[in-house]
Amino acid sequence: MLRRIARAGRHFELTWRYSFNLAPTLAYRLGKRPLSDESARVLDEINRNGVAVTSVRQLLGSESCYEELKDAVARAEHDSAEEIEAARADSHSNGPAGTKSFIYPLLGESPTLHPQGIYARFALHDPILNIANAYLGMYSRLRYYNVWHTFSSGAEPRQSQLWHRDREDRYICKVFVYLSDVDDGAGPFTYASRTHGKGDIRS
Repeated sequence: MLRRIARAGRHFELTWRYSFNLAPTLAYRLGKRPLSDESARVLDEINRNGVAVTSVRQLLGSESCYEELKDAVARAEHDSAEEIEAARADSHSNGPAGTKSFIYPLLGESPTLHPQGIYARFALHDPILNIANAYLGMYSRLRYYNVWHTFSSGAEPRQSQLWHRDREDRYICKVFVYLSDVDDGAGPFTYASRTHGKGDIRS
């Protein structure tokens, strides 16, 4: 019974924020940081539409570790070349429920967080973290990162390629960073604007 009440409480702004997340909400309000012009623009779009597009240079500037990230991914892809090709050959199959054969997770299914590693350092760049905190209205946590090698396929859409809603929490913030050019033929990320928790479209 308590579990059901707790689960139901997460659907309501007041209990979600001031019961489950009171400490990080108050801490953020007392110590929130100002946003750059680009960060403020991105935040405004996310609040309004649920999605925003920017570039590493615009958001993070020339001092970001993006090139280091690209080099690390290139080395990881080189080291996993055989496994990637085997996964590509199998990418048309549906596989068991919940599996995404069209994605090869370069860091494994559940990567260990290494705070000083390039992946965590990139994800925790101040502008990214500041936008996430501002969107959620509290100090947030990095819960997951990975590098997805996504295969283009002529197969019917399946799993997360279909329209779906991420339900991990009342509000969530995800960042997708492209490491190679993506066009219409490569299956770009698609989002239904204003269907996020703060949006006005419910069905």
